[in-house]
Amino acid sequence: MDALLLLIELIIIVIFIFRVYFIGIFQKPMKDFLTLCTNDMKISIGNPLKTVVVPVLIIIILFILWILFNITVIQTTPIQTIPDYTILYSINALLAAISEELLQCFLLSVLFIIFIHVSNDKVAIHGACFIAVLLVSYIFANSHLNTSSVLWWLRFVGFTVYGGLYYLYNRNLVPAIVAHAVWNLILIIPHFW
Repeated sequence: MDALLLLIELIIIVIFIFRVYFIGIFQKPMKDFLTLCTNDMKISIGNPLKTVVVPVLIIIILFILWILFNITVIQTTPIQTIPDYTILYSINALLAAISEELLQCFLLSVLFIIFIHVSNDKVAIHGACFIAVLLVSYIFANSHLNTSSVLWWLRFVGFTVYGGLYYLYNRNLVPAIVAHAVWNLILIIPHFW
């Protein structure tokens, strides 16, 4: 399963990198729409303090809150061991941070573009974008293997944070990818000891 997942993640990343060539195979109306959506997705580091450090701090705070919630409410430790842990699992986890954010942000861009063209009211657009972030977070939380409702809520909140970062940073992929990669890295680190 790890090798197949790795292949899928690499395909998503390659499609994003060469999106101009892949979009070219579609007919004019769909090509224009896909071009509009992918051009809406930016990759810019800009001020590293804002695009890298702030998302890292947000994820660290979220992780600490998750630990406190597990200890106080559920009365268990949140760190789970993976019985057949391999280095391939680490590579998958870090590539997933990139590929999942590419998919999530593309879907968000599609919804944002639709909402912007449907309404000219700024408040309605922001509200619709907030709903889009929640909807996409719901879809992505359900796409993961959730062994409990607590894990589902954790993933839902995580994807909401990633989508919120994408939206708040003017559809810049870097903060969302950094946040997701840091979260996955925090979960991987205990397996190196």
